[in-house]
Amino acid sequence: MTSGYAQEFDSTWVVNENYIEEESSSSEDEYNLIKPNELPGANDYQKENINKRRLSESEWEKVVGDQRFDEKQKEKEEEKKAEMPKGSRPWNSNLLRIISFVILILIVLALVLVVLRNIRLDSKVKKNILLVQQVEEIDDIEQLETESLMSQALKAKNYRLAIRLVYLDLLKNLHESKIIRWKKDKTNLDYISELSNENFITEFRKITLGYELVWYGEREATENNYLSMKQVYETVYNQLNKQVR
Repeated sequence: MTSGYAQEFDSTWVVNENYIEEESSSSEDEYNLIKPNELPGANDYQKENINKRRLSESEWEKVVGDQRFDEKQKEKEEEKKAEMPKGSRPWNSNLLRIISFVILILIVLALVLVVLRNIRLDSKVKKNILLVQQVEEIDDIEQLETESLMSQALKAKNYRLAIRLVYLDLLKNLHESKIIRWKKDKTNLDYISELSNENFITEFRKITLGYELVWYGEREATENNYLSMKQVYETVYNQLNKQVR
């Protein structure tokens, strides 16, 4: 058995529920009846031509303000670089540092080699000058140590001086054998005249000519030039020993 209040509450609830259902169904029917093409002005909008227009810089600034996207991007990249730890540099920067270091080392080594080469050349030139001075300053051919000087000249590969020493050594032997009389102011023609009756005069002329071409003609001498003159010298030397005996 229900009270009058309960009956009133129930009837009210039923009415309200029915009202909600009716309101809901009527709303759905209302929306379902309207289609997109039936909207006011829909057909006109679809048929209307759209005019494209580029915004001017002033209009663009009104829309987005005074900030530019490319500037914002640069600011973000700079912030990332600033936040990047020092130890996390890109690998290509380390590679460039290594390449630069290697190039620097190669340059230093090249400079050192050039300096050492110049020192060696200067030393070689000085030795050659001293050898020539020893030959030039001799006043007595018997005091000329031809064998020692010859060894030094060959060691320095100064074949021009070695050829001259071959010629002077031959004059020394002829002087000591009393065949010629050596004097510092005598010419090569003087010695040829003194040896005109000797059986080795032809060989002596060859040695004299080779010496003059190399020494006075300032021609570069090679090892083969020296060996050729040395061979002729030995021929004259052997004939000279036979005469002395």
